[in-house]
Amino acid sequence: MFGIWDYIKNSGKHPESKEVSMSWFGFVAGKREGRRFVGKFVSSQSDIMRDPAAKVPQEPTLYWDRIGHGGWNFDLHNPKGMRDPSHPPFVSYKTPYMFSTALGSLISKDLTNLLFAGRLASFSHVVYGSQRVMKSCAVHGQAAGTAAAYAVTHGVDPIAVADDRAAVWSIQQQLLRDDQYIIGLYNEDPRDYARNASVTASSEKASKASNNTVDGSAINIVSGQSRAVVGKLGVPPSQGKQGSNRWISRGLPASITLSLQHAAPIEQVHLVFDTGMHRKLTNFYPKAMALDPALGPQHETVRDYIIEGLDQATGKWVMMCNVTGNYQRRRVHDLPCPPPQNGPSPAPPPAQVPGTVFAQVCDTASAAQQWTINATSGEISTFVNGAADAGGSAPVRLCLGVDAAHTAYGGETQAVVARPCDQGGVKSWNWSAERGGNFLQLANNVSYPCVVHSDNFTCQCAHITACAACHSTTFYPGSSIEMWPCNANSLDVHWSFLVDSGVDRPGHSGLLMAGGLCLSTAGSGPTLRQSAATPRPVVPMAPPTLSATAPRVAAPPVAPVTSIRVTVSATNGVPDAHINEIRLYDVDGKSPFPTQP
Repeated sequence: MFGIWDYIKNSGKHPESKEVSMSWFGFVAGKREGRRFVGKFVSSQSDIMRDPAAKVPQEPTLYWDRIGHGGWNFDLHNPKGMRDPSHPPFVSYKTPYMFSTALGSLISKDLTNLLFAGRLASFSHVVYGSQRVMKSCAVHGQAAGTAAAYAVTHGVDPIAVADDRAAVWSIQQQLLRDDQYIIGLYNEDPRDYARNASVTASSEKASKASNNTVDGSAINIVSGQSRAVVGKLGVPPSQGKQGSNRWISRGLPASITLSLQHAAPIEQVHLVFDTGMHRKLTNFYPKAMALDPALGPQHETVRDYIIEGLDQATGKWVMMCNVTGNYQRRRVHDLPCPPPQNGPSPAPPPAQVPGTVFAQVCDTASAAQQWTINATSGEISTFVNGAADAGGSAPVRLCLGVDAAHTAYGGETQAVVARPCDQGGVKSWNWSAERGGNFLQLANNVSYPCVVHSDNFTCQCAHITACAACHSTTFYPGSSIEMWPCNANSLDVHWSFLVDSGVDRPGHSGLLMAGGLCLSTAGSGPTLRQSAATPRPVVPMAPPTLSATAPRVAAPPVAPVTSIRVTVSATNGVPDAHINEIRLYDVDGKSPFPTQP
């Protein structure tokens, strides 16, 4: 090992390794093939690929109790190794299709309470040559663990589960719900409200067979198959649903709505996002593999989104969940999501700026977050209640502007404020379309010096001083808004305009969102917290330490809704929303292991 590493680092033939270090390697040699247990079923070569030289590829057998898939080559090593020179030490046969793994191969044929997985499972020598690889072992492990949980939950022995078709169906459906892929099986959970919902979207990339464009129709989210699998080295057309099996929007922001057959108290939403599974990812040195591994969050994965419910009683959309900074493929949200825990409040400022605005957790029901964009005048305005009089509170129209004499609290440049439209100050903005969103940019070439950079930079765009999704996963309460350079590569100055229809239509009242947070007047914010009267260096705030066990605010009961809407405002790199699957459950559906109808 060290000899090879010495050659890479010191031979001079690999200059790209100059700044590469060896972090870890296994110090115990592992045998490719060891002891295998005999299960209720032994998977063999004839089920998958009888003849590697066949001109017409064999369609692998779909076991009735299948719980996962494999697809690696048949990599066969001579069991006798160098002691058998009459046979080659290694041969490899590429499997033309992915194939099934049977639950019976993971359950002992004799012992009543024994399950096994990975390199212990019940496969023939040839099938083991494919099933021994780590990702296949992980599939076995998830399936064996799920079967064990079913046995414990229902008070039965694993050996009895293997032959119980109703039990196997329940295990299969639970695995699908947990995003396990099982060839030729689809979501049949009778408790999932999404299966019978009507699906619409603000936009979609519909299929056109004539030019082979990607099928991104909204209805794909309830296809029952949460990925694309049909094709070369995938599954044969008879064993899967063709197409992308995901919704793909045309631009952002974008929303998808599921209208239920009847009102229901939806308490849990399951979302499966696109994580670029078409892309070859490797932990090997990418240049040597000639691959673009796209390390980090995958570009297609949704980053910021909100979940709303159409309240049956009021007929209004109600915010149920606000998510920022996502990078995971599967998310399960208990509704309504508990509000994020606030970090520590900074020290009181020496002065307050009248008309301060905040970046708050989005709330479609809050009048303080409803804004109108006038494309002709450049005004961005909202209404708030004024002083009380004999007739009640008179509404006052506020316009978004800049206070040139004050720095945004916690920031480094001029404060963005909302003040009565008849007062002075810069209040004309351009809604400038850019990649990943839009700029809230001052019109008429008005700009301010960016004290945090240098005189070579100017600040023309609105920016959240503590963007939750851009800088950390911490939510800063009442984050102020400041001016900042209009940098197309800086996502924290990109804003989305979200209206009830889910369509970006300046001139209609809606939410202004950036980084998963929404622009809000003081009407829904905490006590005004803005900075002193002149620009000053920022005092860093130490982010709070949060944990999975941190206290949360108790969520109120869920009211019946007639629709669920998911609105995406940002991804981790692409300009369109990608969602593979949405499931909706009430309180009964939150429990595992559905019962076959």
